[in-house]
Amino acid sequence: MPSKSFLYAADVLPTFKFPMKMIPAAILGVFVLFFATQLHAEVPMQLQYDGYLLDSKSQPVTGNRTMSVRLYDAPTAGNVLYSETIGVVRVLQGDFGFKYGNAGSGIASALTAKLHYLGVVVDGVEQRPRVQLVSVPFALRSGDGQEMLQDMAVVTQALGRTINAFGGNYSAVGGNLTAAVAGLEKTAQSLDAIKNEFRVISLSGNLALGSVALNGNSTQTLTITNKGFGKLNVSGITYPSGFTGAWRGQIAPSASQNVVVKFSPTQLKTYNGAISIASDATSGNNTLTVSGTGVAPNPNAAMVTVQGGALPSGSKFAGQTVATFQIGKYETTWGEWKSVRDWAVNNGYDLSGVGGTYPDGAGDNFPVCYVSWYDVVKWCNAKSEKEGKTPVYTVNGFTYKKGKAAPAIKTAANGYRLPTEAEWEWAARGGVNTHGYTYSGSNDVKAVAWTGENNTPNGSKAVGTKAGNELGIYDMSGNVWEWCWDVWASSTSRVIRGSNWSGLAYHGSVSVSVYGSVSDDRLSYYLPGFRSACSSGN
Repeated sequence: MPSKSFLYAADVLPTFKFPMKMIPAAILGVFVLFFATQLHAEVPMQLQYDGYLLDSKSQPVTGNRTMSVRLYDAPTAGNVLYSETIGVVRVLQGDFGFKYGNAGSGIASALTAKLHYLGVVVDGVEQRPRVQLVSVPFALRSGDGQEMLQDMAVVTQALGRTINAFGGNYSAVGGNLTAAVAGLEKTAQSLDAIKNEFRVISLSGNLALGSVALNGNSTQTLTITNKGFGKLNVSGITYPSGFTGAWRGQIAPSASQNVVVKFSPTQLKTYNGAISIASDATSGNNTLTVSGTGVAPNPNAAMVTVQGGALPSGSKFAGQTVATFQIGKYETTWGEWKSVRDWAVNNGYDLSGVGGTYPDGAGDNFPVCYVSWYDVVKWCNAKSEKEGKTPVYTVNGFTYKKGKAAPAIKTAANGYRLPTEAEWEWAARGGVNTHGYTYSGSNDVKAVAWTGENNTPNGSKAVGTKAGNELGIYDMSGNVWEWCWDVWASSTSRVIRGSNWSGLAYHGSVSVSVYGSVSDDRLSYYLPGFRSACSSGN
């Protein structure tokens, strides 16, 4: 047959390394067939195979091996198109070679199929994977060698760019077309074989979320990266208590996905643990440490502006309108009470030693109690003076600082005061944002209030540890009873609202009104506290 055939094989380029499975040994070989005639391409009579043989420990083999070849139409299983016994082949430091193609009527008819995969059999075991024969025909005219060289140069450059795109080293090829083609083919086959087997997950992000007030929140970003070749499928994320953030989906190779992690503490404690990503990753790290600390809200000078409006039906003030005002976001705490009280004692107020907590010795973020109505209005005056505001309450025209007296109100004053009962109820209902709840912020008393129905152990709790209402005001149901300005039935009784840690849930309803005696409330059953208010614009 007036044709020439050439078969070249090359090792993997120096910058590439690919894991191969060997049973019991692996043969690395790439086939690139060029065939040329004067006018058209023809199938060659015989082919050359050069291979490299490793043992099960990935060491080069030296010695004689019995070999044969089979040509298939598929990379696995498939039909046998051609088979030939080669016989004993000498292997030296892994390298070996042989010719094949003359068995029976020859290999020509087998090469008419669309796909050709060569399986090499060593000592009776067919090696894996089979390698594909890739044919690149060149139709040449007589005497057109120069054109062939130019065409090959163009192909070489194109292959070089492709090799570089795969991350290879084209300069190492040195412009050698044979090596370039062989290296590229081996690279492509290796990538195809492993891309779906290697999905490498990596997690990053600073997930130390710091100190966050109860019922507040803080966020940070978790980054999930796929450092593998195959697409990474994330099916879910598991968080330790206090942390949330959902995402599931697919991440392409070398791509990342950001997930917002939110820390929402509900207890005064340190939260920590590990986020765990559920995925089909084959390797990598799927956990990342996360931490945060729940701290008490800072209630000092925390006031909420309540837009005015009319009380609804069901209230004893139904139809009555209250003007816009400010009210404490939290019940006045023991810490704030002491700070103002100490200033007051040094400035003429008779509040020395007044106030406490229940249980005794509770922290500064617990609500103050053991305070009488008289104590509270004097304290409001002291807080006003301390902050440079005009005190609201006077006796005989002077700022109320001592004794037990029913003070007058300086209506133009911008200082702190007790809310009226109508103001208190309007704020507890959520003002113009009301949802009509039974309790302040919910129909479920346990969600918003500490009462005798859900409080163990007995005693008040740190302010703001239950959910707030529609205005972001806390503990208007439960925790401690709260003094209001209004007289109940006589000058010796004043209104208290909201129930407390040991009271009935019913008393925590936004519509229920109770009274307390002003004469002995430092030791009374109710142990009331309070929250301060200011008139609009103050």
